[in-house]
Amino acid sequence: MRKGFSPAFTLVELLTVITIIGILAAILMGGLSIAIDAAKKAKARVEMSALVTAIQGYDAAYARYPVSPAVLQMATAAKSDFTYGGSLLAKYAAVLGPGNYTNNNSEVIAILMDLATYPDGTPTVNTNHVRNPQQTMFLNAHRSDDTSSPGVGTDYVYRDPWGNPYVITLDLDYDEMCEDAFYPIFPRLTLQAEVIYLQ
Repeated sequence: MRKGFSPAFTLVELLTVITIIGILAAILMGGLSIAIDAAKKAKARVEMSALVTAIQGYDAAYARYPVSPAVLQMATAAKSDFTYGGSLLAKYAAVLGPGNYTNNNSEVIAILMDLATYPDGTPTVNTNHVRNPQQTMFLNAHRSDDTSSPGVGTDYVYRDPWGNPYVITLDLDYDEMCEDAFYPIFPRLTLQAEVIYLQ
């Protein structure tokens, strides 16, 4: 047996192996991040499509959009569309719909999911199923247990996979165009549901 021979790694060899593993992990994490982001975008497209289908189903069943009488009256008087998500867009535009009224999408979701009261017992715009008398669940969305996670939170706001509320513009003047404060005019659209990226 030779003196001084050791089957162990030298410090330089060990550091080289650790460096290579670190580089490979960084490459893998970058690819994983891209894959996760792509999956979130795909999920958002599916959720928006389901939301559009639910609103169209409601419109077919009741010959009106799922809005409160107050919003409908305001939009009719102003001959205007209405954007739900105004509170999110407030920092981008001064006027978000007729007048200065802003609201998140919880009103639409409460009607589409036939939710009559909030978890704390406060009535929604659909109290006693007044906006959805057939009690049809037009939207079957994931529910979350808080007010910041993706899905329908305890405040009934529908949030995208990044946790931002969906912005919905409804064609309440029935001119087959949606106009809101965030995007200009979209010809021949009767509904617009956009994911807002605030990253």
